[in-house]
Parts: sequence; C-alpha cells; structure tokens
Amino acid sequence: MRNETTKRIAGALLPTAALVAAACGVLLTGPARGYFLLGFGLPVGQRDFRVFNNFSSQNANGNQTPDANFPGYQGALMAVWKGCVEWQSRLHGNGDGDPHQPGGIGSGGANFDPSFQGDAVEIGGLNDNTHSQISGCNGGVLAFCEGPGENGWRIRYYECWEWDDGPGASAQSWDLQGISAHEYGHALGLGHSGFPAATMWPSIGSGSVSERSIHEDDIAGVQAAYGVHSATKPIISAVTVSGSQLTIDGSGFHASDARVWFTQAPAGGDGSPIKASAGPTNGTQITIDAPLNAGPGDVLVINPGWSHDVVSNSWPVDVLGPQCPPPASYCVTSPNSAGGGMGIGHQGSTSVATQSLALTAHSGPPLQPGIFYYGPEQIVLPFGDGVRCVGAGSLGTFRLPVVVLGPLGAVVHPLDWNAPPISAGPGAIGSGDEWNFQFWYRDPGGGPAGFNFSDALEIQFCP
Repeated sequence: MRNETTKRIAGALLPTAALVAAACGVLLTGPARGYFLLGFGLPVGQRDFRVFNNFSSQNANGNQTPDANFPGYQGALMAVWKGCVEWQSRLHGNGDGDPHQPGGIGSGGANFDPSFQGDAVEIGGLNDNTHSQISGCNGGVLAFCEGPGENGWRIRYYECWEWDDGPGASAQSWDLQGISAHEYGHALGLGHSGFPAATMWPSIGSGSVSERSIHEDDIAGVQAAYGVHSATKPIISAVTVSGSQLTIDGSGFHASDARVWFTQAPAGGDGSPIKASAGPTNGTQITIDAPLNAGPGDVLVINPGWSHDVVSNSWPVDVLGPQCPPPASYCVTSPNSAGGGMGIGHQGSTSVATQSLALTAHSGPPLQPGIFYYGPEQIVLPFGDGVRCVGAGSLGTFRLPVVVLGPLGAVVHPLDWNAPPISAGPGAIGSGDEWNFQFWYRDPGGGPAGFNFSDALEIQFCP
C-alpha cells in the first residue's frame, strides 16, 4: 500500500439540477472557459488503476457480455476500464467496445497511458488508485476523487444513486463509464472545464452517455498536463497471442532494455503491474512469454527512463501466464471489540521468485499491536478470546515482526524475504512449501483475555 497523503477532494461531480463546480475545495463561481489544471501529472509509477467491485445497484453489473477489447472482465469493472482508457494516447486496441463511440475508445493524444490492474480486494487508501462505491449520500454529489496528486488517488461513487454499467443507460440511472471517465480526469490532474460539452464539465444528467467521449477541450487539457504525443514514444500497433506467448508489433521499442507490463491475473496486489524484460528487440517487434500470474487485461511497453513519453499505449490481450494456487482461508474468526472479528488476507503473488507477497488483516481494534505468525499444521484450539488455527508440528511456529493496526483496524505487512525466519532456518519458505498463517492481536476491550485471533490462511508457494 502506498503512503497516504492529506485528504483532498477534487471536482465532486454533480447532477445537472445541482450545477456547482468545485475543484480542490475552491468554488468556481464564474463560467471560466476551457480546461483547468490541478498542477500535477501522474508519474510512470502511478499509471495503474483497479476497481473494488462493491457496487450494489441492480444495473451496476448487468452487462455480462464478453468483449474482445476488454477481455476477462464484465460489469462495473469493464465499464470503469472503458472510462479510464478513453484518456490514453491512442486507440485502445482497435477502439471498439462501446456502441456510442464505435472504433473510438482512446482519444487523448498525449504522453499518458494507464495500466488496468483488475480487481482490488478492498477499498484501499487515498493513494491506492482504486474505484469503489461509498455508502450513503452527500447532497447532490454523484462521485468524487480523493487526494489526487502525483502520489496517487482514490475515486468513490455514492451508493444512493442508480449506477448503470452500460452499454446504454436508462433515463433514471447514471452512467458508470462516463462518470468514471470524468473522475479519472481529476486523477490525471484536470479540474473542471468551462465547456458544457466536455467530459470535465462539473455536472451530468441521468441517462447521459456523452461523457464517455472526451471533448477537444479535455484533450487539450491532458496534452497540456503530459505533453502532446511524442515522436519517440513507443507504440503498440498489434498483439498476437499463441498460448502464453505474445508477439507485440509496433515501433519505438528500446533495443536492449524495454519492459512489458501485464495486468495481474488474481485479485489483490498493490496495483503494481506484472513486469517482464522484453529482451533484445529490433525496435518494432517483441516476442515474450507471459510471466507468472499475468492475466487477461492490457499490455504496455515501457522504455528506460521516467519521462511521460517512455510508456506505450495500452493494448488488450487475453492471456494467462503460469499460475500459483490461490491461498485458501480456513478456520474461524471470533467477535472482538470492533465487531464481527478479524479476517486475514493477502496481496501480491505467492511466487517465491517475485517476492511480492504481503499479508493483510482487517476489522480489528484500531491502533492495537499484533503479530502475523505461521506454522506447518492446521489446528482448532480455543485460546484467549478466540481460536488458534496454526500448529507447530515438528518444526515450530514462526513470528513475524510486531505491527500496529491502523485507524480503521487494518494492516498490510509485506514479507521480508531477506530476513529470518523466512530467509533461513526451519521457517525458511521455498518453492513447493505449504504454510499456514494467522494474525494474533491485542484487544483490551474485547474479552477477559485481552487478545484474539483472525481466521487463518493456507498458502502453497510456487516457483
């Protein structure tokens, strides 16, 4: 999880009936013409976006028709994916996927391209680049973008509105694709536009789908923030998939140090793309095997450097790389002072080679200390105010460093593969090993013992 910054809200989107423009807390009282820049651009390391699909409207996940230009996802995830890639430098694949903009998704013409990273397993923090629903209502506000800046953002959609994932939108609903395009514009560094036809205009009518297609003023704004599409920028023009092997055709690929970014296959992770070296290229073609845990989504080619023009356009691919077995929850959680009990989870890959696994725990008492620990056996033993689910067997159990739950009662702990017990000794973790993990935590207000446990997670580690 990325470091969080002070909460800011950019450009709350309002229904037409409540026509007010607010950008970063500044009320715009006059009809200023043209785009407005918030003063930042997302760096290369902040091009990812994910969707935590907690949308509860009847039509928010109604579109279950697969689309070759948006492989592997339907419903709200596909609608948000379409809304975000509308801002990319050139067409997303062949541009198809929306009957209201045939052959036209991907219109920015700037040195900006995003990396779709699929499902998120939680709402995430202010800088975790996620879209999700937020409970309740806030007057006439439809959606808003929190904390936008070069360190990241988070976009929320109020649940009291009837969200629709398309491809059309009824007169009584609000178009998730178009509104996600508007809010993602804030994440890219754009404030509200003075042009009523622009996607970044500060209000929208129910049933409207015109916001899906960014206006010439929106295009001028994203080009002002990231620069007009550079002649040196890598370009993907076609991708051919054979099994797990990809042939990427295009131009401008670095001869010896290009990288390929993939969408992750499983839900979770921190939004970081699955990355692989392209190896030597002739500048116009890359042949590469999909890496471990790459999945359906987008690929991008990245040249060395950190300027905006080192990132290619996103191109859809339906590929599945070698997979690690998914971790499996088991045992029980016990009620605590925060409610129903703590849950344990994970982010990243269980691959030993990628070393990207982080353990997570949620729904605990805020600001209390705790410890992730692991062992070889699964047990069910009442202990403290909960149930101990991990046994020692002949090897013992192994404690990881003490962590402190955050203000919302959650914590994320990346595994340190270079430190004991993970790196050496009887607790060392290697390919093919199976270990069971649980979270122990203090809970002075929860019961007589003053401590409790989460449920448990069985993890089989792969190469």
